[in-house]
Amino acid sequence: MKSRSAYTVDPRLKHRVHQVKLKLYWDYHRVNSRDIINISRVDMSVHVKKDQNAAWGASRGSHHRMCFQKQRDSSKLEKEKTSKSGKLKRAKKNKHDVEAEIAAGVQAKKSKNKGHELQFSAVKFEDFGGSEETLEEVCKLLIHTRHPEVYQRLGVVPPRGFLLHGPPGCGKTLLAQAVAGEVGLPMLKVSAPELVSGVSGESEQKLRELFEQAIVRVTLRPQISLDVPDDPYSSCCQKADLEQLLSLLKRNEALSEEQLSGLCVLMSDFRTSLARVQPSAKREGFATVPDVTWEDVGALQDIREELNMAIMAPINNPEHFRALGLNTPAGVLLAGPPGCGKTLLAKAVANESGLNFISVKGPELLNMYVGESERAVRQVFQRGRNSAPCVIFFDEIDALCPRRSEHESGASARVVNQLLTEMDGMGNRQQVFMMAATNRPDIIDPAVLRPGRLDKTLYVGLPPPADRHAILVTITKNGTKPLLDSDVNLEEIAHDARCESFTGADLSALVREACVNALRVHLSSRPAQAHTEPVKDIRVSRIHFEDAFKKVRPSVSKKDQIMYEKLKETLTR
Repeated sequence: MKSRSAYTVDPRLKHRVHQVKLKLYWDYHRVNSRDIINISRVDMSVHVKKDQNAAWGASRGSHHRMCFQKQRDSSKLEKEKTSKSGKLKRAKKNKHDVEAEIAAGVQAKKSKNKGHELQFSAVKFEDFGGSEETLEEVCKLLIHTRHPEVYQRLGVVPPRGFLLHGPPGCGKTLLAQAVAGEVGLPMLKVSAPELVSGVSGESEQKLRELFEQAIVRVTLRPQISLDVPDDPYSSCCQKADLEQLLSLLKRNEALSEEQLSGLCVLMSDFRTSLARVQPSAKREGFATVPDVTWEDVGALQDIREELNMAIMAPINNPEHFRALGLNTPAGVLLAGPPGCGKTLLAKAVANESGLNFISVKGPELLNMYVGESERAVRQVFQRGRNSAPCVIFFDEIDALCPRRSEHESGASARVVNQLLTEMDGMGNRQQVFMMAATNRPDIIDPAVLRPGRLDKTLYVGLPPPADRHAILVTITKNGTKPLLDSDVNLEEIAHDARCESFTGADLSALVREACVNALRVHLSSRPAQAHTEPVKDIRVSRIHFEDAFKKVRPSVSKKDQIMYEKLKETLTR
């Protein structure tokens, strides 16, 4: 008997498998593809010997492979169709969700905008208890709402709005509501942060939508300040002129031609307006006229004369300079130890000449970002031109334009170049003067000090005894404020050896410390229960100054004095 291999199966099992395959061949279209795959796996698990099934596999194997391939393809197509339909359904669902979300956002936006509705205020001026001066200004600005014929006859444009500013809780919002209620106009109350949005274009859209409605605007020009109400202004509407303005504001009928015939603008009206209207250029530049006069500056007579010829004389007598062909000095540099009155001199010059004054600290213009320091320098000079006649005062200018080295090309060099460019452009200026102060003129770039720029340098040094006496008289208002005792001799204090190196600031500190000593003695001598009694005149005596000498020291050391003396010799050559 022939031995069978380990891989040989029973012929009867082979025959049975063959019959099953034939049945599947003819009825495959009625059989589920999943069952076919499972049966094919069973078929593949049956091992047939290669030499006994070669002929049978050659005749029928190709048909079986075609059958199974078709079934796999059909199954794959069905799966793809199912996958595509699922994706389409999910896409439709996502699209529907997005549309629903957008619709919800639009609805929320509409509901939010509906919150800013026009309202009619029931608040009147009678409900606003505050400064009657403020109400008077408001009434003047609101006349055109009742009587537009007044502005039409004068041919001027009525005010479009005004700005209410002041400390919190002083009634700015209440006054705006009173304005709307008094003139009977609707108002739209909007908080400024509500208009700010992180989405590009949304803030602009909100503004456009708001300005399409009737808005009582409180963010425009003229400005009305609301201070904390004082006791004299606790009752409202007491002045006769305010009563007349209110009665005129409440009249609905137009003014007659006879009433308008005497309406005209007088020169006194222009003078009154000049005192109230502030130019917009000065608002931005904060240019002001200082309140310091020559009476507030003790001594320094020689410096005064130089400044008068450099700045005040060209303003007061321009025809004399033109007759001699003299150009106005471009700028003045005040150099000397700190605390000697350089800034005070600049303010006094601006006040005496009636010029606007712009004070700039040198380090304030320096910025870490490229180009920002140069832009700040340009803005300062532009502010000066807008506020002409004006004095631009640079304090601590040595920080702004230090001496440039040969190989330096950094930020400081660019700032110096920009400053030089602006100073050269001041040659055709219209009454714009430049003053600067420094206690280190030796480190300033020499190009800044050449003629045509800061062409005049004045040394403001330590005051001698006579000047110290004049400074003490100025500080104490000739012994009246503070009130000095009879034993105090200001001339003796000025000639005291302990005041040898005192600057003007040191003398001011000495007087203040003496006043504090006198106040301390006065308070300690009063009983604790007598704090409600009226304060008597407090006098500063000699002993108070002696105690002050023990605490106040010169701000300029001996070493610095030697340096400034050498500097003075260099500048006066």
